[in-house]
Amino acid sequence: MFGTLKTNDLEAARDVVSSGYSAVPTDIYTGIVKMAYATTSNGGALAVVLQVYLEETGKDYNETFYVSSKEGKNYSIDKDSGKKRPLPGFTIINDLCMVTAEMELSAIETETKVVPIYNYDLKKQVPTEVPVLTELLNQKIYLAIFQKEENKKVKNDRGEYIPTAETKTVNSIEKIMQHPSKLTVREAMADTESTYFDSWLEANKGKVLDKRTIKDGTTSTGNTTSQAAKSAPTKTSLFGKK
Repeated sequence: MFGTLKTNDLEAARDVVSSGYSAVPTDIYTGIVKMAYATTSNGGALAVVLQVYLEETGKDYNETFYVSSKEGKNYSIDKDSGKKRPLPGFTIINDLCMVTAEMELSAIETETKVVPIYNYDLKKQVPTEVPVLTELLNQKIYLAIFQKEENKKVKNDRGEYIPTAETKTVNSIEKIMQHPSKLTVREAMADTESTYFDSWLEANKGKVLDKRTIKDGTTSTGNTTSQAAKSAPTKTSLFGKK
């Protein structure tokens, strides 16, 4: 189902170590993939819901990544260069596929399984058939997770979600690395040693990234975090070299 989401003509992303200000604290965690299934938004955008058991906390971490727009594209067009930039959510899931199954998301096959999913109408978990990315399950990975402050959003009269002055604390995965090598996809493809892992920890461990656009009644652009990594299909092990 992800066959059209290829990386052939996408602009290469970089391994960027971004630094934030000082949910789970910002850190790199060891995780085991418990569930990864596909879903589609009401507008038609394709997403992957990821559940990972974090060994350091003993708890599950859940995040949803949009791997396509509602038009079915896994990229946006850079307004300055005109180049295709992969969607951040697509990059994260594509990297996950590469560091576990050593193939791109577009090559991953899904299997229909019954998964307990929270139903907002019934206000409880309901057994639901969904397409599961079974090749990713039970795989161990490293996850660079940021703690962020964001504005809570409310729906206006037009049905649009707009930010309010109220703040919430959230987490988001910024990078996924192979376990146990600590390599990013880009490092593995370049056949270099792991440097991103330690650099990211030094720059970010324990910090909180302020993503609020409304702060104390004022409006600002907030900070942005770049996410990384072009990947390509391969028939040989990327991560067995280190």
